[in-house]
Amino acid sequence: MLKLITRRNGHFGIKDNVQRSVKVFANYRIAKNNYACSQANRGKINFSKGQYGENQTCSEITIVNKNNDSYKSMEGWEIVSYFLLVVGFIGYVLVNSKASAEEKDNENITEGSDLQSSEKLDRLSIKLMEGLPSPVENYVDLQGKKKLLDQALKGQTIVIISGAGGMGKSTLAAQYAHECEQRKDMQVVWVKGTQIEEEFFRLAALLGIETSGLNNELIRNLVYGNLQMLYDRKSLLFIFDNVETKEKIKGYLINLPNTAKVIITARNGGLLDGIESFRVKGFKQKEATSYLRQALTISEEEAKKIINVVGDESPFRLSIVVAYLKNHPSTSVHELIEKYLKIKGGYSDNQEIYPEIEILFRNLKHDSSTGWKLLKYLAYLDAEGVSMKLIREIMEQTVNELEEAINKLKELSLIKANERKVKITHRIIQEETKKALSEEDKTQYQKILEKLIHEVDRQFPNVNNNPQNWEKVMKIVSHAKVLIEETKEINQSADGRNQLLSKIGAYFYYMNFNYKEAINYWEELLKKSNEYSYNRSP
Repeated sequence: MLKLITRRNGHFGIKDNVQRSVKVFANYRIAKNNYACSQANRGKINFSKGQYGENQTCSEITIVNKNNDSYKSMEGWEIVSYFLLVVGFIGYVLVNSKASAEEKDNENITEGSDLQSSEKLDRLSIKLMEGLPSPVENYVDLQGKKKLLDQALKGQTIVIISGAGGMGKSTLAAQYAHECEQRKDMQVVWVKGTQIEEEFFRLAALLGIETSGLNNELIRNLVYGNLQMLYDRKSLLFIFDNVETKEKIKGYLINLPNTAKVIITARNGGLLDGIESFRVKGFKQKEATSYLRQALTISEEEAKKIINVVGDESPFRLSIVVAYLKNHPSTSVHELIEKYLKIKGGYSDNQEIYPEIEILFRNLKHDSSTGWKLLKYLAYLDAEGVSMKLIREIMEQTVNELEEAINKLKELSLIKANERKVKITHRIIQEETKKALSEEDKTQYQKILEKLIHEVDRQFPNVNNNPQNWEKVMKIVSHAKVLIEETKEINQSADGRNQLLSKIGAYFYYMNFNYKEAINYWEELLKKSNEYSYNRSP
């Protein structure tokens, strides 16, 4: 059991943190008890009464089936959750759902007597595809992979698109999704693979499902069940983009709708045993030449010169070259190659570098200091996108200045943006921005993190068992988790970081029912609080 380091009379050194720490510690103990109970009930550990406190025991209910030949041991909260599952599903069918007043663009998607009316389904369909990248101009189908993908999905339910970063995995999945939409035979549901739990909360909200008191498993079942009911005349295509580990995805491949197909993009082709993987290896030289000539209207000889220097495999790297030359029409292919080789010459051969990105960054710093500032902030937030509200608060620029910066970043293909959200185009851009900043100015790096922690904490409401603020929590929690990871190894913004640890732990405890994760965040909070308090003691 974690022990608190206290001062005289058992008080913390920082008075303002006392009540918060006591409350977190109490919830931390309950979370450990609940997690132990759930593991004991599944036969994974031996649980003895009083293990996490003398008066804390597992609250179990034994259910006997009609045949009286088997038993299932369940925790009290699980019984309530299953009851809510039944009530929630019936309620969804019988009662008109009411969308949040705050999200006006979601209103009436599921309201009304006819849930399957054409207009409402069309509006819902658009929302289900939120995050789906736009179709790519001059798209080159890599070795006919799109056709192979279509054939594979006719014979099996799940297919993995794998490959190294920048090889076109997400682009292939997105292009295929757009074709399915044009054929009108599939409803696409785009899911961010790094935020699957949060994405299913979003889908539940779109469908008018009340998630209060429901764990991830029940939310998943309700989402799948409602989608199958609403789209009973067409297939469903779920695309889980950029999945990092098996643990993140395996729980969402259970109880799929009968008509569902699943595409998973991941760097690891062996993510799931027994599932076919399409390895995307990038362009062949003929494909790369065709892409450059179409995108830039250059000769075959000029295209081959670019390929000889940059390489022909990575669609991402070549797209950066295209973005630079389009944004600088007076720069010749020869001049670009000279800049590229000069940057490359400053590194050793065994270093993985992206001279084409560095060329873009130099241009950005010269042309738009505000754009460079924005890109640096975006690099330390969730790669799946940042709301315009958060960006405005962080940047503190005029509307015109911010708009000009965003347009410049879009011209250079560094971000994608609409009126609600801004997203870095690729994780490699995010990684290279961090690298450039760490080499540029360590002090500035710390100031950026401090500013982000302060603003994310300010927009992150306190979490409890009242669902009133849950929608706001879902919009900010992914950024908080990224910042915690970024600052794990440095002593940065101690109090603000501790606030985020407390709130993320509460998110997992009250909203996600993931006691193990709540324990992890609260253990780190208690340790950091004690270290900070001890160091500040006279």
